[in-house]
Amino acid sequence: MVDCDIEELAGENQAVMNLNGFSPGQCEALLDLVVLGMYADGRLTTGEDSRVRQLLGAMGQATEYDRSRHFNAAVTRVRQQATTREIIFARAAVLAQAFTGSDQQQEVTNILGDVLASDHQFTSEENRFMAVVAEAFRNQ
Repeated sequence: MVDCDIEELAGENQAVMNLNGFSPGQCEALLDLVVLGMYADGRLTTGEDSRVRQLLGAMGQATEYDRSRHFNAAVTRVRQQATTREIIFARAAVLAQAFTGSDQQQEVTNILGDVLASDHQFTSEENRFMAVVAEAFRNQ
């Protein structure tokens, strides 16, 4: 289970990331979901990158080297599967199944929304991505 001082990871106008109770596998699934969400609209912004680095810090990756290594591993996993938007959405639905409790599902929804909206835009592709994740949660 991940246990860290998450209060320190929230900046001004940013949600606190509470990963207490997430297993390592769930943390990996969450990171992959975030990266898939960024692929959904085809753009990575500085704001999204910053929030992903904070997420990795909340997952216990204390050094920039560790955060970069874990982010690059997630990008490698996701890139192999993110060939079309439909495949991205299908993979998101599968990854969302890792979160069975309503508290975890709400936290995943909050984190995804926070990261994807960190560029001050929420594209139609990102909205659809969020809807796919919400649907997967409802179907559990």
